Amino acid sequence: LDFEYHVSGNENGKALVMLNGNGGDYRCFEGDLYKPLSEHFKIIRFSTRGTGKTPLGNKKLTFELFCDDLKALLDYLGVKNILLVGNGTLALQIAYKVLGIKNEVITTPFSFAATANTLIWENLKPRFCDIDEKSFCIDVCKIERLISKNTSAILPVHTFGNICDIESLQNIADRYNLKLIFDAAHAFGVKYKNKSVFCYGDISAISFHSTKIFHSIEGG
Repeated sequence: LDFEYHVSGNENGKALVMLNGNGGDYRCFEGDLYKPLSEHFKIIRFSTRGTGKTPLGNKKLTFELFCDDLKALLDYLGVKNILLVGNGTLALQIAYKVLGIKNEVITTPFSFAATANTLIWENLKPRFCDIDEKSFCIDVCKIERLISKNTSAILPVHTFGNICDIESLQNIADRYNLKLIFDAAHAFGVKYKNKSVFCYGDISAISFHSTKIFHSIEGG
């Protein structure tokens, strides 16, 4: 869909729902900040009825069309749950909060800066593990020596779409009671043993930024 929305608050406890349609024309609608997100979608559905176009042609921009596209995305990626956010950085930050990650997280230094930066922004300490020289993914043989009493999670990256050693990572996570979060920004549509890579670990985060193998130009 060629629109995006933003929900933010103001000093009156109201939600400002900003809709960006064709040509970057923002329109703002005020509502209750604490209403479910579905209520905000109703505002968007009402305000865009009969006004927008999709890249597929002259289809009207509607809430129902959005839901159809979302279901298609769920089916294609082979997952039951999905959360749409502004970018892959936010996706990782939300993952840490949802899983209650604290203290130290073992990750790879061979990634876009946001992988490590998200940890720092959430007051977590990254512990860097070297990478495998063939796959460029985290070297599972070097992870256990970095695990301490403060370690709460492992954050590998499917680098360039190359799949991490998923089974070894899960075994280590289970053995030490750690959460396993995949930075899957490069792995849209990638499968392992005939299943989407997003079916493995506790949470996977993806990005549609322009540097990714599959992207929407500006991200998401």
